[in-house]
Amino acid sequence: MQTQAATAVATPLPAEPKSSAEPWVGHYEGTQPCADCTGVRVILTLNQNNTYILSHSYIGSNALPKIMRGSFSWNNDETSIELDEKADNRRYAIGNNEVRLLNRDGSEVSEPQSGNVLKKRQS
Repeated sequence: MQTQAATAVATPLPAEPKSSAEPWVGHYEGTQPCADCTGVRVILTLNQNNTYILSHSYIGSNALPKIMRGSFSWNNDETSIELDEKADNRRYAIGNNEVRLLNRDGSEVSEPQSGNVLKKRQS
């Protein structure tokens, strides 16, 4: 029994998730333009354990929303995230109660559109 306790203590703990008090945790939403519809409502939920839920709903359509779930990782200076392959490795800059869609290489979108910004839902 002492051996098991010693083994449990020696096992490294997983990395601590960011505090729930982190300002980036929450729900972000916005409407992206759509070539053949009224628009696409986008909701991105970021959780403190570095998981996300991304939902796309076509406005004016009876189709069910497309929902993607997975994990995300932070860039080195923790100013942007990259969603996993389930969400096509989308990248977002985080700050000022919003997330902004970035190019695949992490650079800013050269022609920003209102649909590239998701605003944090206030609780």
